Amino acid sequence: AAWQPAISGLIAPTLIGRSPARLVRATRVEAAGMDGEPAAAAAAPDVDLVAIDSPLAAELARAIGEPVHGLLGYSFLCRFRVVCDYPHRILWLDPIRDYREPRPFEHSHVGIQLERVDGAARIVAVVEGSPAALAGIRPGDDLVAIDGIPIPANGLLDNSMRLEGRPGTRIMLRVRSGGGETTYRLRRRRLL
Repeated sequence: AAWQPAISGLIAPTLIGRSPARLVRATRVEAAGMDGEPAAAAAAPDVDLVAIDSPLAAELARAIGEPVHGLLGYSFLCRFRVVCDYPHRILWLDPIRDYREPRPFEHSHVGIQLERVDGAARIVAVVEGSPAALAGIRPGDDLVAIDGIPIPANGLLDNSMRLEGRPGTRIMLRVRSGGGETTYRLRRRRLL
């Protein structure tokens, strides 16, 4: 809970259901090999991590017979060429030279998390203290349009990327809540 900066108020779908989650930024993440030797470690600076309050870690530990302290995710692994040697249970991580973040404004948006539900782009979480939260957008609302352009419910990644942008830039969202629709004019803010 003390890790800052952090985005609070998210929902993480896991193998055993949905759980509350926080997104935090780590200055460095390092994964050591089974022997624990530094030479076998892979490291990356400035990585976002998801902290999930879920019984998933205990279930995974029970299934594999040893403690699970976390899972390596995309924000770490995307910085490497990854090779899985399944027969020998080895994961090779070869650092990508001059790695550049593919989505520089991934955490600069208005603070909503989308999920596809019943053919709609449903807002499943609103980041605490975000522009969306301050405007009154709530989980359970449906996102109908971004900047006047109707959104397809099946393009969640594209829709999420359209929400991103330089901090301070404006975005217009049309949101359906109950039977009515409301248009919100918000400014993107760096949330993490």
